[in-house]
Amino acid sequence: LRVKMLARRTQPKDCSAMQVPLVAPPAAPPKDTLGCVSSLLSKDIERSVGGLKLHRKCMRDEQFERIEMAASDRGFLIGVSLNGGHRRTIYGGAGKSERRFQHNSIYIRDFSRNFRADLYGKFDFVLVELSHTYLDRLGREHDGTEIG
Repeated sequence: LRVKMLARRTQPKDCSAMQVPLVAPPAAPPKDTLGCVSSLLSKDIERSVGGLKLHRKCMRDEQFERIEMAASDRGFLIGVSLNGGHRRTIYGGAGKSERRFQHNSIYIRDFSRNFRADLYGKFDFVLVELSHTYLDRLGREHDGTEIG
């Protein structure tokens, strides 16, 4: 009886006043300037020389990674694969295309287009980023024709 009496005297708790701490979603892992998760790269070298930006990107372990980058005015990226076995599904427009890289395969990316790709397997690339400024200067140095 005594327990029931105590229960009657206790005011019900107002649940709306209880604060539930909000937890932020985990932060996205840091990415490099080409959209790769930095922690997955075993080599991540970037150097600017004479208006060109040189990159060395290497992922030694078999990984899956999704790359998404908005269009920009950075120009073009040209790369050479230093090993085989890497493949990508590149999404664009209304479809997708599959790319399989062998040793010495060439890779070209136009930064003026939105880019989304799924990367599979390890890779090792040497890449050169050609800005519009660099291409304009190169054209003027030769015959005045605009390249980019």
